[in-house]
Amino acid sequence: MSNVVKLTPKQARAIERMEEEFANFVDDLAGFLWHIRAATHKPFEEIAAECHLSASTLYNLANRITKNPQMRTVWQILRALDDRQIIRHSLLEQYRPLSRETLDAVRSLERKKA
Repeated sequence: MSNVVKLTPKQARAIERMEEEFANFVDDLAGFLWHIRAATHKPFEEIAAECHLSASTLYNLANRITKNPQMRTVWQILRALDDRQIIRHSLLEQYRPLSRETLDAVRSLERKKA
């Protein structure tokens, strides 16, 4: 017996939309890398060193050879660019005060309500 789960047409369309959004995000990130390179007049080797990545990884992403970058790669790029104060995590920082204990308390309250 196969363990393959059949998707409904609605679920398949939702997955296609997510894949398109992700592809657009990777394209935007690649364009942003080219913008940083042009603005700073630095080669990819120097930008990659700042991101703690290999130059070929950054080059492949910027040239859209890499279609599905690892989350670690995206995080390192965004974090390195954030050091230049280009990107701020203000949206996510508002959720940071939610500690593990607070999260457990919220979950227990939700279980009691259900």
